[in-house]
Order: sequence, then C-alpha cells, then structure tokens
Amino acid sequence: AIITKQKIRWNVESEFSELFVSMPRSSFDQIIANLVDNSIYWLSKSFGENGGGKIAIRVERISDGFSVTVSDNGP
Repeated sequence: AIITKQKIRWNVESEFSELFVSMPRSSFDQIIANLVDNSIYWLSKSFGENGGGKIAIRVERISDGFSVTVSDNGP
C-alpha cells in the first residue's frame, strides 16, 4: 500500500467498538478514503517520496452522534 511505501505512520483511536452510520457504507468509506488520500498527498509533498509523516484518525462521541477527525503532520 502507498501508506507503507511512503513510510507514513498511522494511528486510529476510537471510543466505539462498533459504529453504526445512517448512510450507505460506500459513501462513508469514500469520505474517509478521500481524507486519508489528501493526507498522504500533502505528507508526500512536504516530506518527499518515502519521507514519512504521520496520520491520526480519531472517532469520538458528540451529543448527537459521533465525530471523525483525520489529521496529519504535513503543511
């Protein structure tokens, strides 16, 4: 996978053991994939090919459901 090739470290933290979303799974998956792809792109631009970087994904409870945060240490 490109995340391994680029030597990017990643971590997922979640307050949930299971997550139920009221939308098609493919749509949710696409949203997360786009956010992670964007992080990979900017980490590659920032640190160069095989330069590493870190992506963190956090899923946490909020009053009316959940929040997903995708962050990286790129620009």
